[in-house]
Amino acid sequence: MINLLDMILVLSRAGATISVLLLRKIDKEDTLKVSSLINVPTVFSLELLRT
Repeated sequence: MINLLDMILVLSRAGATISVLLLRKIDKEDTLKVSSLINVPTVFSLELLRT
């Protein structure tokens, strides 16, 4: 159950990041790179908290 909640939080954060960057007319490839980089610390910290 907690894994599902973690995934929902990460996906909604990624979706929000991608939407805002695309609305600001940022290149799609750069948008995906930035979104991935922003979410790495979140996923890492969630894994640390789970252990």
